[in-house]
Amino acid sequence: MGAGAIVMSGHPSPNALAASVLTLWFGPEGERDALSTPKPLWFRATEADDQALRDRFLPTLGDRNAGRDWPRERARDRLARVLLFDQLPRHLFRGQARAFAYDRLARTEAAAALARGDAHAHAPAPLLFLLMPFRHSEDLATVCTLRATYARLTRRWSDHPSRSLMEDFDRSAAALERRLRRFGRDPLRNAALGRLNRPEEGEFLAKRLKRRSV
Repeated sequence: MGAGAIVMSGHPSPNALAASVLTLWFGPEGERDALSTPKPLWFRATEADDQALRDRFLPTLGDRNAGRDWPRERARDRLARVLLFDQLPRHLFRGQARAFAYDRLARTEAAAALARGDAHAHAPAPLLFLLMPFRHSEDLATVCTLRATYARLTRRWSDHPSRSLMEDFDRSAAALERRLRRFGRDPLRNAALGRLNRPEEGEFLAKRLKRRSV
């Protein structure tokens, strides 16, 4: 479902916004357990999708007290808060340093949710996004710990339709791990963060661009 498929008028409440972001990412509540393929909004969002999300959520993230009034009583509320700080900035501020500005807060929210046992409250796809803030870290130990968690989840849900989705997320984390081991940071975000490419990073990025253009 594209981001523009849901229209909210007026000034929706924090509860309504939290519910809407969950529906946008995972579909209706009754369909989330069986979700086994990526939704286009996750990794193939269009500019129209991003703009629809800006229209709906930019007032929230633009507030100095962003998310303060969003609910946090239930596991799904806490997941919505993680999406607010981890996923939405990547759409609202794509290609800008601000896309990463909420990463630490997203990890704090995710860690608090996991400490409350939320890993056992979600189906595989929502749980993968609860863990996503750790995938967005540039700390090697954090990413390695995440990959160990992915391995446990794959064993736990070895017969679940979402197993291939979990394996896809782990492949992405493995690629990040290789970049962190090689460069000490992720060169893919250098441009957005205004970081100058080191010579070896520039070579890596040029080769990657050439491969992707073939």
